[in-house]
Amino acid sequence: MNYELSANRRELSANFEKTALLPHAFFYELCSVLISVCAAGGMFLGFLFRGSPLGSMLAGGEPLMKGSLLGILVEVLRGSISLPAAGEGLFGLLPAILYFAVFFFAFSLFLSLLLTLIALAKRTAARKCCFFNALFVLLSYGILFLLPYLHSVAETGTLSRAAVDLPTLIVLLSVLGTLLVFAAVRRRGRVLVNFLLLTLSAFCAFALFYPDTELMEMLGACRPFSLSPASLLPPALCVCILLNLLSSALRLGAKSAYSFDAFRFSLQFALLAALTGYRFLTDGSFSFFTSQVLPLTLLILSSFAALLLSAFSAALRSVQKHAAPKKVPAMQ
Repeated sequence: MNYELSANRRELSANFEKTALLPHAFFYELCSVLISVCAAGGMFLGFLFRGSPLGSMLAGGEPLMKGSLLGILVEVLRGSISLPAAGEGLFGLLPAILYFAVFFFAFSLFLSLLLTLIALAKRTAARKCCFFNALFVLLSYGILFLLPYLHSVAETGTLSRAAVDLPTLIVLLSVLGTLLVFAAVRRRGRVLVNFLLLTLSAFCAFALFYPDTELMEMLGACRPFSLSPASLLPPALCVCILLNLLSSALRLGAKSAYSFDAFRFSLQFALLAALTGYRFLTDGSFSFFTSQVLPLTLLILSSFAALLLSAFSAALRSVQKHAAPKKVPAMQ
């Protein structure tokens, strides 16, 4: 008799948990739909602007279908597209990366629509579908946004306003805004720490790609497949900062695993310290900071602040977890 009551109690508890997840599943479904709409709508945003840096870059100065991603995708599939000339160092890989980025964008768009359909059809998978939907959309549009900027720096060494691709930037901000709103709804406003980590990660990315800095010159002078510290540390720092920015965006609604945040920002700060120490040992001076004081100072302060905030959050979470009273199982 006691065994039957225990089995019934477990079944009722499982049914209650499934029912409680349904409202949250609706939010994840709606979030996935909005992300897919942003991803698909981004193909046509180029028609609203006179020219797109990405379209001009691909066509050698002649925007394709007013620089829309739809026109770029069609021209790539037709094979009638001219890639920009290769630069030096890591910038010499831009044509190959650009060609890959366009195909990755097409794959991400298809996957985004597929994940949204799966989320609508199977509500228990809505959360994972929303996560991977945002991941691929942010990756594809983020790469497309960075390429005209890097191409401009490789050609002229400076950044002009014409190198900022507004259609891809609008999609990125829309997806981030969607994630922020639904993270706030899901966490009932308790999203301040994650939002601060995202803001600090954005400051680091801004400082990293600020033009005319010695760090940007080191990144352009790196030789592919070289094992020297001068060729390994700048790309490693760049990849780490971009991955941290992506992780911070995807973890806006997270309420655990703050130790992972502490680890990734510790790695970023360690790479920054190693690069700074390497420049000091090779030059014997702090010229690494004097070329552009503001961006590099912002990079160091933002990295250190993110490390402190994530470490404090992880420690606080650990203390709360151990201080929570343990549930005593009921007597049968």
